[in-house]
Amino acid sequence: MRQKRQRVSKSGLSSFGKILLSLLVIAAAGLTVGLYGKESADAELNRVYENIIKGHSGDADYILDLRKSERAWLNFRDARADLEARIVGKTKPDELTQNAVIDRLTVARRNELSHLSVDGLPFDVSSLSGTDEWGTKVETQYNYYRGKVIQQFTNLTGPWILAQKAWLDYRNNTFSFVQRHGAGDKSQLSMLVSDHVAEMHWNDLNNLAAQLGLSHYQPEQGDSVTDWRDDLTVLSAKQDLRVEFADYETPVAIANADDSRQQLADANPGDPSKTDTYSSDVFISPDSRWILQITWRTHGNREPRYSNAFLYEVKQITPLHLQRYPGAGESFGELAKRHFQVPANSYADIYFVDWQPEKLLFDFTVRPDVEPHVGNDGIDWKCEFDLQKSRFSSPAKVPGPSRFIENAE
Repeated sequence: MRQKRQRVSKSGLSSFGKILLSLLVIAAAGLTVGLYGKESADAELNRVYENIIKGHSGDADYILDLRKSERAWLNFRDARADLEARIVGKTKPDELTQNAVIDRLTVARRNELSHLSVDGLPFDVSSLSGTDEWGTKVETQYNYYRGKVIQQFTNLTGPWILAQKAWLDYRNNTFSFVQRHGAGDKSQLSMLVSDHVAEMHWNDLNNLAAQLGLSHYQPEQGDSVTDWRDDLTVLSAKQDLRVEFADYETPVAIANADDSRQQLADANPGDPSKTDTYSSDVFISPDSRWILQITWRTHGNREPRYSNAFLYEVKQITPLHLQRYPGAGESFGELAKRHFQVPANSYADIYFVDWQPEKLLFDFTVRPDVEPHVGNDGIDWKCEFDLQKSRFSSPAKVPGPSRFIENAE
């Protein structure tokens, strides 16, 4: 829990000048819609944006961070417009709604950046909430709406998750920008800014819920749930499949159409001692046919590594049915390791690289098991697995003593 913060005064905030607080304001309810056409709104936004770039031409870091934040905002704008368009369109996005939302958010952004170019204060700082834990409150509220949406509007599952992930990225970029380019008590300002963004998101989510006909979330006293599912949720490109994590460890694959689910391999494969740390990465192929899970383990008192990989074929999407490859008794990682000669006192790691049509690309790295691990010389293999033929092909590697075994199946 964060320490209670003191309110930042208006006079104190004004000393921060030229800080991109404009990144904070998501189009508020009641903002004029259609003030500009879509193209003219973009043109106005670009004009103001370029003027700010010129005004900071001597500060490369400022410009780089501004561009990162602008990209995050664009992703949020487009994801939010798609979500609202699907709410109105029912079976497919409503184009008029999509354009209207883009226009509305673009006009809001243009106004924010215009304020920035004057004094860096795009909103009335006296309205900032300096005491409420809005971050925790909005997480609880979002989880409530999320559950209702997934239960009642399965066609919105993917767009809803994408919009929230884009908003989280936008918020995090805002926090990072203030941390890097603020003056004075940047930590205090950053927390205040994050809570202010979350407070506006609270109202924004209520507006979305009203569009869907959902009852507004009414928090109960002491009702606080921290849930990071959308930080960690992996959503397929087709938006028909997702993987969520329980307690940062156990991944569960879920079909968006009917919420049927199947747990993936336990990411806690070894000693359950509290001195160990377990983690898992998951990747879904573009056609939603394959799921790759990579797990690793480190020890708190020492750094011996454990790394493994599990490959699943989606045999049926609704209800969800996954089949692990190559089957019971052996993992995909163990199969891969049989293709390489790993010297004694060494460890091997598997890194996902990319999906290609009917092929899985990954790196297989062998390192000496000595301290420190960072900077150790080792062997890096560029590997390929043919998903149709169920076999590995000869990989390229950095010169070293290890060798690839062609027919190790």
